[in-house]
Amino acid sequence: MNLTNLLVAAAVAVAAPLVAAAIPRIVVPVAVLEVLLGIVVGPQVLHLLAVDRLVSGFSQFGVAFLFFMAGLEVDLGRIKGPPLRAAGFGWLIGMAGALLVGFGAAAAGLHTAPLYLALALSTTALGALLPVLQDAGHMDSALGRVTMACGAVGEFVPIVVIALALNTTHRRLTTVLLLNVFVLVVLAAIVLVRRWQPALVIRVTRATMASSGQLAVRMSLLLLLALVALANAFGLDVLLGAFAAGMIVSQVVGAHDVPDEHLERLIGRYQGIGFGFAIPIFFVATGARFDLHALFAGIGPPLLMLLFVGLFLVLRGLPSTILVRRAGLDVPAVPVTLLCATALPLVVTITDDGVATHHMPVPVASALVGAAVLSVLVFPASALALMERRR
Repeated sequence: MNLTNLLVAAAVAVAAPLVAAAIPRIVVPVAVLEVLLGIVVGPQVLHLLAVDRLVSGFSQFGVAFLFFMAGLEVDLGRIKGPPLRAAGFGWLIGMAGALLVGFGAAAAGLHTAPLYLALALSTTALGALLPVLQDAGHMDSALGRVTMACGAVGEFVPIVVIALALNTTHRRLTTVLLLNVFVLVVLAAIVLVRRWQPALVIRVTRATMASSGQLAVRMSLLLLLALVALANAFGLDVLLGAFAAGMIVSQVVGAHDVPDEHLERLIGRYQGIGFGFAIPIFFVATGARFDLHALFAGIGPPLLMLLFVGLFLVLRGLPSTILVRRAGLDVPAVPVTLLCATALPLVVTITDDGVATHHMPVPVASALVGAAVLSVLVFPASALALMERRR
């Protein structure tokens, strides 16, 4: 087994927060630095990192854990009602506009399947936004609740559409049936974990919270892997299983009144596994796979990249913001638009699948991923800067 590529990826993951700390005047999300450094050490520049099977495996686990963390943070009790309705209808309006853009692009000779392009333009990077909102102290604010609603819709709904519309394993009716079965399994699991309280499991979970047993973490990882495996067996997107696993764990925490001390330890363990290793490997591998040459092979792809950045704002951020404001929620329009328009992980997944199935040319995929990286680099920092000015 060759561990060299994994070693390089891990070294880049260590270097990214150090680079961020070395340039304090320039606010660059660590995830963006991981992608950029991945490009530098990858086959496009220094040829130090190739995404082999081992790195790819860790990368897939990393993106699954990113969606697990996103599902974990989705508190339906905090976002239900006007925020969730506005986010849902906003997504539908944006998706309709994105489909028009997709068909227009296909008619103009872009050689891209309209649905792939529309889905890539209709996602929100909730997993990438959560650390930013937490660090800035906005998780419990109106801005945080609205962003979480937009992010939950912008991650969960596209995954479901991907499972239904882009599935090549089963026929459409079979996929719908399997998706319904999967949803029933998840709902049954939520009911079970909320009502079932075996004394032995609860006692051992609490007793091992600060010891090497770590039963809570082990059960969470088992649930994550089980739902990912089930989604994969059904021919659905594995990220659907990861997101659902996070939501189930969130329901367990809410139903069993976990003490704050234990909850902080548990979240710390998750963050250590995810943001300490697995998730950075995903972002580094994303950079290493990024086709820089295709992006700058001519004037077209860079212009497309800038166009896609604008479309993220117009199609993803703006409709949700307008509906949120019309619902009477007192949140600043521009910061909400910027945060809801931030995209990356699902854009990578959709473009990878589009290139692999010949539904999207490499230059268009590179322009989309480049636009998503720019959105993570610019939008959250700009939104938080505007919020600071309002104080």
